[in-house]
Amino acid sequence: MTAPVGPTGIAQRCTGRHGPDEELPKARFALNVAAVRTTLLLLGRVQVEQLAVSSVLQLHVGQRGTLSFGGGALLGGTLYAGDGQYHLGPGSTASASYSHLVLEPKGAVPFVQVSGSLATSFAPTRAGSYVGVDLRAGVAVGWLLWSRFSPYATARAFGGPVFWRGELGGDLYHFQLGAGFVLGLPGGFDLYAECVPLGEQSVSAGVGYSF
Repeated sequence: MTAPVGPTGIAQRCTGRHGPDEELPKARFALNVAAVRTTLLLLGRVQVEQLAVSSVLQLHVGQRGTLSFGGGALLGGTLYAGDGQYHLGPGSTASASYSHLVLEPKGAVPFVQVSGSLATSFAPTRAGSYVGVDLRAGVAVGWLLWSRFSPYATARAFGGPVFWRGELGGDLYHFQLGAGFVLGLPGGFDLYAECVPLGEQSVSAGVGYSF
């Protein structure tokens, strides 16, 4: 498991900051913070908690696509193994993702967006390096309210190997179910927050600027 990459593309395309005849911004830069908790099948069941910060650059691809690249720092965390606790970090994270707006929001009609991402994380521990690789697919469904506020529900499925102490493992759950929102602000800025209570649990928030 790795730190989540956030709601890719929603802020650029579903906050209503631009009129129907206006050209969308070409890019968006965002700063994110995320906390993640899950259980790994690795030398038995190992609970893991992570806290990460990252920056993300998002670029338009065609009329409905968004390509994102991110990198950041894993500030810390803990692996709760059967033989004790192992502290993580500081380490690093990197990600690449693509999202596509399948259905545009209009009145009571929600937006529907699909996405895919590849992310990695690395952190040292006193028992050796921890490395996670994460391949993730997701769908987000939400509405554009008051021309600036976009609440949404999201479901994601993921998988990928985790390497630690010479062993290979993976996540127990392989899914996320949660909700979030994006709020468009004046001057091209936006705020987002997301809470995922089911499956791999996470809380994330960030601020972005479109240009």
